[in-house]
Amino acid sequence: MIIGLFTGCGYGKAPVEEKVRTEISILYPRDGGGGIIRLLKDYEKLNDDITIKAFEVPGERDRYFVGLTTVISAGQKMPDILVLHDTWMPELAAKGILKQLDDVFSSDIETAFFPGMAEAGRWEGKLFGIPFWQDMPLLYYRTDLVDSPPNTWKKLENTAADVKSKLGIQYGLIFPAKSQWNRTVFMTSLLISHNAMPDFSGQTINYDRKALSSALSRLKTLVTKEVLSSDVLTMGPEECRQAFSEGNAVFMINWSYAARLFLKDGSPLKDMFAAAPIPMEASDDAYSSLISGWILTIGDQSRHTAQAKGVIEYLAGYANQRRIALENGQLPAREDLYAETDWQDKLCVPQVLAAALPAGRPARLGINLDNRMDVLNSVLSKAFDSGAKASDLEKLLTEGIVPDKQATEVHREE
Repeated sequence: MIIGLFTGCGYGKAPVEEKVRTEISILYPRDGGGGIIRLLKDYEKLNDDITIKAFEVPGERDRYFVGLTTVISAGQKMPDILVLHDTWMPELAAKGILKQLDDVFSSDIETAFFPGMAEAGRWEGKLFGIPFWQDMPLLYYRTDLVDSPPNTWKKLENTAADVKSKLGIQYGLIFPAKSQWNRTVFMTSLLISHNAMPDFSGQTINYDRKALSSALSRLKTLVTKEVLSSDVLTMGPEECRQAFSEGNAVFMINWSYAARLFLKDGSPLKDMFAAAPIPMEASDDAYSSLISGWILTIGDQSRHTAQAKGVIEYLAGYANQRRIALENGQLPAREDLYAETDWQDKLCVPQVLAAALPAGRPARLGINLDNRMDVLNSVLSKAFDSGAKASDLEKLLTEGIVPDKQATEVHREE
């Protein structure tokens, strides 16, 4: 849906000279709660020299860019502001579509946000995006089945296998793997928790081979011990939540919004589940996990950088980050908001999230996102092949990834 925001003109007896307005365009993902539009309308009211033209497009990657292309094809220029998923940003930055923001925003702006989301707004050390909202996957467990959450992957694996066997429960660990993105989230979380996430930013892919082998060996044993079933590959969000809520799974990895659904009054799981950080490989490892979300960027073609900056500062400000959480349910990116409990209580945000977010790490999948996601998805699928070994998974991952430098050079040649 494409939405234009315009302010009306008043009419009086005497002619009034109309103030010249600067039009700022913004493209944003579908906003079911309407909170973004309300904020933009309020910004217009506060700034009588600004008109905002807003375009709403679907939030899924492919459909988002189809929407962007449609907007441009309809005679519109590239929007001044694009609300982008953090994993999409590097590709657009590398193609020169986004404006570098180091000279636009003050150097201390990133200190307002969790380090992982601030890092997600940078590419090759340069600032391209300001955090808007975020989320983090968590480990869910049934408190009627498990006394306390496992703090290592080995304990998770053993607990899930034992409970599954003793009680005849269908699944040990599930997650909504039907979507490519959620499979990528699981694989990225597994790698981060083993300190095995490769560095995709250079001419070659750099990784800790021992850590990567450990992570992929864990994936393989989760399958061979039937903690992970191939059924998970067809589970959408609703099937996943239903299996967990009905007691058919010991553990579930899912985004924090799942906890908010379970904590609502009337939920049959209200007092029968708990959430914990995704465990690390060893009990003495410092906790870390994936953090991901949406960022505010400025198009490189924008002729109104100063005005676009004003809109971004408004949207990313304390009061409006709080407002977007309460009105739309998106979790704010600002760190200072997590010292407050009132808005978190209203949204049923699990208490563990505020403690976990500071250690969140972005996926940093680079400019060849489709390649990275395809390979990570292939590794997960191959883990269910009875003949595949952990070494086969490692080879598939390391040989299948296209280095960013190589891909950029190929793009230039084309």
